[in-house]
Amino acid sequence: MSTKERLQKIHELDITTIITTPTYAYRMLEVAREELKMDLAESSVKTIVCAGEPGALVPATKKELETQWGCRVFDHIGATEVGAWGFECLESPGGLHINEPMFLCELMDLDSGAIITEPDRYGKLIITAFHRKARPVIRFDTCDLACWQDSQCTCGRTFRLLKGGIQGKTDHLLKIRGTFVTLAVIENIVHQDSQLGTEYQVIIGEKGRDSLALAVEVKPDVPMHRWENVKKNLFEKIHYETHLHFEIQLKNHGEIARGNFKSKRFIDLR
Repeated sequence: MSTKERLQKIHELDITTIITTPTYAYRMLEVAREELKMDLAESSVKTIVCAGEPGALVPATKKELETQWGCRVFDHIGATEVGAWGFECLESPGGLHINEPMFLCELMDLDSGAIITEPDRYGKLIITAFHRKARPVIRFDTCDLACWQDSQCTCGRTFRLLKGGIQGKTDHLLKIRGTFVTLAVIENIVHQDSQLGTEYQVIIGEKGRDSLALAVEVKPDVPMHRWENVKKNLFEKIHYETHLHFEIQLKNHGEIARGNFKSKRFIDLR
């Protein structure tokens, strides 16, 4: 189906639960608003489960999706090679529970390869699946970036939590002049600004090996004379959070290519 047809079917069948990527949840909002004049906050959908890419645990993204859809949004995580190894519970603790009876999850230091046990230190997620008898998976490198959360969930489970869930892939980790930045940090800043749209791209190496640019759409109702102020505020917020200087490239609504399943957020030209 096209997105328009899928939205019509959701309305026709009173669908209550959708499983999608955060990117496509935004895409459906856009098509509903522009082509169907439909407010999805008034739809039958009560729950959205997001998978396939980070976003549902990025605070500003979760808040915006829940507001615009008028429902709860949960993050879900898995991999074809190992299965569904983590979940966000009803308490929304700000992280993902590890399904520990079935999976051993380890965090490996990106430089030394040592196993990380302390909280708030990012590493690469390594998974061993205990339940796969026909095809055992031992210490599978997911290339996912995460860190441990230093608290237990109020839901009562004692499973360990990954703080903020998966922050991105290690090959999408920006390391510029000794500073690490994840796309989740950039997305949270962009989605906090009510004048900016949901589509953005981080471009590295466009004007030299370590050059950084952020292309982001401005909402249609923001007049051109305010763009310079929007650009200045965004530059300052990103610099405050990351200590890096991004060239801000503001785009008109619809100028950044849409993805029906996953959007291309990271472009490395080095």
